[in-house]
Amino acid sequence: PIILNYHNHSPPIKGPPPLLKYRIKKADWDKYSDLVRVKVHSLPSVSSSNFLTCYDDFTQCLISSADESIPIKNSARGKISSPPWWDSECSSSVRRRNEAEKTFAADLTSLDSYLVFQRETARCKRLLSKKKTKGWRDFCESLAPRSPASMVWRRIKSFRGYLSDDYNVPSNDTSSWLPDFTNKLAPPYVPTQDCLSLLDNVTPS
Repeated sequence: PIILNYHNHSPPIKGPPPLLKYRIKKADWDKYSDLVRVKVHSLPSVSSSNFLTCYDDFTQCLISSADESIPIKNSARGKISSPPWWDSECSSSVRRRNEAEKTFAADLTSLDSYLVFQRETARCKRLLSKKKTKGWRDFCESLAPRSPASMVWRRIKSFRGYLSDDYNVPSNDTSSWLPDFTNKLAPPYVPTQDCLSLLDNVTPS
């Protein structure tokens, strides 16, 4: 057998901090206190046989009271990050195009709405193309011989329209690939030369 030692000096990957889903500044604390007080009174008495159930019920009491009295934030997960060349002018142009599209969709028989929608779509397309070209040119001019390759590739990906998650890098997580790699490189068992010779001498029936 071959014994391998892998010294992993890379720091452990930490996930993003948990997001607070409540808008604390807009919380109705009086309503929250009243709800908690009412729900706690309805909980059963704690004993050695039901303390885990009581704990779960108490936790659910706090969560449900918060859901009823504190507004919840809109989650930003899943949203596509804007490319590096995007600015407020791009957002305004896209907003005007979308408004023109909604106006035309509300009355598909209106020629004026159709022409406005076509005009705003063409303007938006030209502007985004211009901004992207200028952004790429500025990026290329900012490169230097000592520019880190990781930064260069990440910026290229952002120009292509997608960004990798900093907290989702499986290649840096050795637990996801190291066991299979070592088993293939040095399997725990291989047939001996005698077994291979016997297999070679066996003729199919």
